[in-house]
Amino acid sequence: MEYYQNEFDPEHMFQDWEYIPSFMVSECSLHQDAFKYFEVVSEMDDDRAEVFEIYCSDIGSWPANGNDLEETLEGFNEAYQGFYGGAFKDPKTEFTYQYVEDTGILSGAPEILEKYFDYEAFGRDLFLESYTEMNGFVFID
Repeated sequence: MEYYQNEFDPEHMFQDWEYIPSFMVSECSLHQDAFKYFEVVSEMDDDRAEVFEIYCSDIGSWPANGNDLEETLEGFNEAYQGFYGGAFKDPKTEFTYQYVEDTGILSGAPEILEKYFDYEAFGRDLFLESYTEMNGFVFID
């Protein structure tokens, strides 16, 4: 390159970038699997691509975890439970209501007792042991 004629091994730096997740780029390098990642997310709709980015960055810790992208995608497909940010102020409580309904935990209880069930406390326990919520997106641990 014309700009670096006096340097044997010039150092290139990325000082500004857009549309590249922070876990894929640093000031001095672009991760070797960046283009594989872009190919995978290009096949997803925008919402799913957003959730996958959150999963890679905050839940699965990819690529730092050493897994390949296919393993990470498989883990994401197993872990992602959905978006819960609609009817309730708290996504965890909204998920808990859906979880209780889907699993039928209260199906044998008399209707009069169902109204005394503490969804918020049960949800806290679920998210302490088995689930993670980020920005309304819920993942099984």
